[in-house]
Amino acid sequence: MSSGRAKLMDMLMRPNRSKLKGYQKQPPPKRWNIVRGDTVQVIDKKHPELSEGLFARTPYLYLASYPGSSSPAAFDPNTPAVVDQHCCHPPSGHSNRPGRPPPTSGKQGRVQVVIREKMRVIVENVNLAPRRIPADPMRGTKAETVMAERSIHYSNVNLVDPVTGFPTKVTHSYLEDGTKVRISKRSGAIIPKPQVWKKPQLNNLIASEDSDTTNAADVWAVTYEGRTSKWEGMRQELLQTLETDKGQKLGGDDILQ
Repeated sequence: MSSGRAKLMDMLMRPNRSKLKGYQKQPPPKRWNIVRGDTVQVIDKKHPELSEGLFARTPYLYLASYPGSSSPAAFDPNTPAVVDQHCCHPPSGHSNRPGRPPPTSGKQGRVQVVIREKMRVIVENVNLAPRRIPADPMRGTKAETVMAERSIHYSNVNLVDPVTGFPTKVTHSYLEDGTKVRISKRSGAIIPKPQVWKKPQLNNLIASEDSDTTNAADVWAVTYEGRTSKWEGMRQELLQTLETDKGQKLGGDDILQ
């Protein structure tokens, strides 16, 4: 048996081929808090984009202004500290050992696509990976490699609080006029839905301001012109010829009698 046939039989005889995939086991959420156009941030601790966002916006600070202190210093933006641009993780005490990145250190971006069937989202300029574009001789383009966004699981991103700028969970509430809104659990601010997600109202669909009711004369007007087909005309001629022949035959029989 050839190697290709053996691989094919191995794939067909796998015992786990009928099992559901990861995104198929987990039921989809009943309420989608993230829609297209929202600003989200990566919160998955194992995701490679986690330790890039906060360092790109605000570098970690070595709190070296506490001589003789043996306890780890708390982060205080008002405390004078030494900035280390080469540090990618917050220090633990006065040692240079990298610590665990905080959950607010993910990369932020705007949601471009929400794939509800697979519970994944595509975020702009987040989770980039090289993508090979083949050459097209018909168009005269060469093959190239570009950086494109890959999808991220829905549970690995959170909405960004518009007040604090950090990821937050949301709850839903209603305004006085009955409008349903998203409320940030971190600051209590309203997270409005983006204008991209809303469908624009088309107000220019009316061509004229005249009445749409059709006049009675136009309703009862005869607009159909009956046309006989070629075969129908030949059929009528044949029937007329048969009737003529039959009449002549009956006339000849009367004369003979």
